[in-house]
Amino acid sequence: MSLSEGKMFTIEALNRIEGFVWPERASHAFMNEDERFVSFTSGRRPDVVVGVDKCMYTGVYAGSVSAWCKHSDWRSSLITREEFESVDGWVRNDGKPPVDDDAIVETIVNGEVDSRPFPADGIEWGGGGCVSHWRYHKPQKQEVKPEPESNASNQSESQEGIESLISKHKAVKEIARMARIELERAEAAEHSLMLSIETWAESHGFDIRVLSESEEKQELVITDFGDLRIGDEIECIHPVGGFISPGDIGVVTSNDGELITADFDKQSDYVYGDSNFGIKFKFIRRPEKK
Repeated sequence: MSLSEGKMFTIEALNRIEGFVWPERASHAFMNEDERFVSFTSGRRPDVVVGVDKCMYTGVYAGSVSAWCKHSDWRSSLITREEFESVDGWVRNDGKPPVDDDAIVETIVNGEVDSRPFPADGIEWGGGGCVSHWRYHKPQKQEVKPEPESNASNQSESQEGIESLISKHKAVKEIARMARIELERAEAAEHSLMLSIETWAESHGFDIRVLSESEEKQELVITDFGDLRIGDEIECIHPVGGFISPGDIGVVTSNDGELITADFDKQSDYVYGDSNFGIKFKFIRRPEKK
């Protein structure tokens, strides 16, 4: 199967991920513009969407993985599952070793496949070597016949114990790796959305700032009536008389420095005196100036 350089870039980006498995329901994969991960879609060939700030493929989402690199020509990055599987996990040697030095790999040397497992840090990857391709080693599953209980030894039990620990460690390591990938993807998506918001705001003449967590949680309880203005929204915390209940929201309609009136759904012109009246309220929002 003849594959373009654009397709090979996507395929090899996936093959560099140790333990990667193509999503079961995915039919296509691609790398969108300025993104460092490979996205997957299911069903028909994904469409190309041309936007104001960004162009991208889009389809029925079927997952994504971090690729740690950007595609130079995202329009040529689209591959099918069949194209990916036709390469059988091989990556062309570009002089750089796999991500982990302790990775176990197979190689193609002088055109011959060497399926013996080698640690990546023990291979000459630079210009003087003869390695043209590599892929992660996948141990073949071997049938293990149980020995009679009478022949079992402490050594075999110890071996089983350490193999179990190693297996659990690899599983937890993989979970941690995927969690880091998802975190990176979420942070990248957050950054991309924030840039889109700022671009829109600038083009429409708005000054938008995202509040910090402490600012979002900050609440101002006003005890000095002079601080309230007409139009301010307030929440009644402790009413005294009238038909108002705790939690009701009202709008300040007047403030002469001594008495304040506010309209609530249940009662209009509800009167507040000074703090000695026992009435308590919380400032909610001050309308923006138009």
